[in-house]
Amino acid sequence: MKRFVLCIALIISIFSGYSESDAISIGFVPADQDVILGNVANVDLFISGLTDVSVGAYDLDIHYNPAVLSFNSISFGPALGFSISFFDEVIPGSLNFFEFSLESPTDLNDGQPDNFVIASLSFNTLALGISPLGVSIIDLGDAYGEGLLADTRSGNIEVVSGNVPIPEPSTILLSGIGLAGLGFFRRKKDR
Repeated sequence: MKRFVLCIALIISIFSGYSESDAISIGFVPADQDVILGNVANVDLFISGLTDVSVGAYDLDIHYNPAVLSFNSISFGPALGFSISFFDEVIPGSLNFFEFSLESPTDLNDGQPDNFVIASLSFNTLALGISPLGVSIIDLGDAYGEGLLADTRSGNIEVVSGNVPIPEPSTILLSGIGLAGLGFFRRKKDR
């Protein structure tokens, strides 16, 4: 019985053609970053795992902590070619944006890479703290308009104080280097 179940599982996995490496994923790059208060935080929304398929349209929501960050700007990536795009900060802490390609399915399938930046996002830092970044997929379609499934990966932006301490060399280490240098020069002088 055990062999029968294993054989059936093997046959299903062979004919399904699915493996973990085939999974489409959408996430933030860098996934985690520290930004000094008053500076701008930049992050890319990246899609990967598009083997044998291309993206023709998407509608996404980005979620962030509006007490720590405020939306500044968005720049759409070039992978969808000639397209229609739109974004709107629905409420503070939630940004909706979509893009629809006007390219032919053949052009998208031939020219789109397996991994690319969907959009580059910029946020102003408002206060010290951590802002989780989340992405919700409203719609994700291939070049023919068929739906695609994708995993999402979250991220974090931590806003830190500008008074980050600069590490200084240890006094003992400096003294040791100085004594070694004196010993070297004295030995050289004695020769």
